[in-house]
Amino acid sequence: MYDNTVAQKIAQQYRQKPLTDFANFNPRTDPHVLNLVTIPEASKWASELLKKAVFPTNISYLVQYGKVKKHGENGSTMVDLNDLKKYYDSYNGKREVSWKKNLGNDLNWTLSFDNLREKDTTKHIHRLHPYKGKYIPQLVEYFIDSSKNVKIKLCVM
Repeated sequence: MYDNTVAQKIAQQYRQKPLTDFANFNPRTDPHVLNLVTIPEASKWASELLKKAVFPTNISYLVQYGKVKKHGENGSTMVDLNDLKKYYDSYNGKREVSWKKNLGNDLNWTLSFDNLREKDTTKHIHRLHPYKGKYIPQLVEYFIDSSKNVKIKLCVM
């Protein structure tokens, strides 16, 4: 599959695995080999991994703010799929645990709308402050529904 010189170079570079382990290695699955892809390719890969829409702008944001390391030169931005997987593994599912640890187990996690994109959860109210003018429509809907239930209960009593 790969000639021995490539395996020797990788073994010299990382010195973490004996040379015999590189006889049948696959660079796409080996965590010590960089799996560099472009930002659009990374967004497609992340969409398949997370089973929700991840756009190239999301990956660019991660690169811009140092969440995922940037590779490449002269304007060609590449990201390592291993770094991206580490980021998403550390992010997904752990927020609920950390918030429940801080606030208690009676936290209603469905109100976090963790499964939705920010685009779907925030709307802008015109002529207000650009940041303060945002609200979460699902959260407003939840409280309106709960207040309707309270009013109905009060009317029935």
